[in-house]
Amino acid sequence: MDGHELTERLIALRVEALEAAAAATDEAELDVVNLDFLGRKSGRLLTLTRGIGSLSSAERPAVGAVVSLAVAVAVAPFGAQTHLIADAARHLLTVGFLTSVVVAMSFRLIPVLERVALPWPGLRRVAFWALLGGVALRTAEFGATYGAPALGPLVPLSGALVWVAVACVAANLARAITAPRP
Repeated sequence: MDGHELTERLIALRVEALEAAAAATDEAELDVVNLDFLGRKSGRLLTLTRGIGSLSSAERPAVGAVVSLAVAVAVAPFGAQTHLIADAARHLLTVGFLTSVVVAMSFRLIPVLERVALPWPGLRRVAFWALLGGVALRTAEFGATYGAPALGPLVPLSGALVWVAVACVAANLARAITAPRP
């Protein structure tokens, strides 16, 4: 399954979850819907997201952002605060997708535009994992609000991890610009 197909399935699953939650007539039915879609062991969302591991490293951040957004929207009927969902959606779009695209494309464009190999190609991995950690920690705000308060102090670290990713690009760019030309 590729990133596009997984994204389409996630969007369809989100719509289905919202419709099922809207159709629930009482708290017990809503709990059943919650477990069916968001259950930790056999929830349909968890089952679907297991396919992320098979995606290319370029597709993972964008699909991960869609997963997080789908979860944020899907938990709304189960008592999540709407301002947290809007905040998470905004951060997942900017950090999870846009920053990931900029960082990934920068690593691709530096060698082309400067006509030199990346000085430190290993920083691509550092940037990838830093962005992934930044998105995960930013999303941990839900955990801090709903049952895992120990995650609260970790949320601000998400910004530092995103800056690490940007610094990896900046270091490669600065070195490439100052590299001697043949």
